[in-house]
Amino acid sequence: MNVYAVALDPSSPEMYDQMPGELLGGMNDSLRLLRSFGMAAVELRDANMNELQLAEGSLATLTFDIPSALQADAPETIDWWSFDEALGYWKHEGEATKQDTQYVGQASHFSWWNCDVPQNFNDFHGSVNTVDGTPISDAQVNVVTPNLGSGITYSNSEGEFSGRVPKNQTG
Repeated sequence: MNVYAVALDPSSPEMYDQMPGELLGGMNDSLRLLRSFGMAAVELRDANMNELQLAEGSLATLTFDIPSALQADAPETIDWWSFDEALGYWKHEGEATKQDTQYVGQASHFSWWNCDVPQNFNDFHGSVNTVDGTPISDAQVNVVTPNLGSGITYSNSEGEFSGRVPKNQTG
């Protein structure tokens, strides 16, 4: 058996280019914008590269380091999410607990896992143009908030972009 794992730093802007989907999770029949405090992917594969999973009813303990830049805001318990590739967003799976400078959670399967604080959001739409009005494609649009971190989206070929921004935040 081979273990393949990668941890992403939620305080790094590169996380958005490395993670699956966006920081959007399903919780209590509604979608929430997520602020990550730790994210990792874990896969187990046999010698023929077939994906392996835990036996039914078994759990694996996963430990996430909380980046020093986020430790002051890190809650004692945090919502625990796995990425659902079929749905394209994160599914709420329970809670992880803070132990010193780490979060510890129980995983029932191997995939992408994430420690997040969920927030309500507003949809945000706009366009990026040159001074003379020509649309700019592939422009990076950054949304930064003091309490929820940052998010990134890109404009399309017509210079238009859309995304989600946290409610009741200034940035």
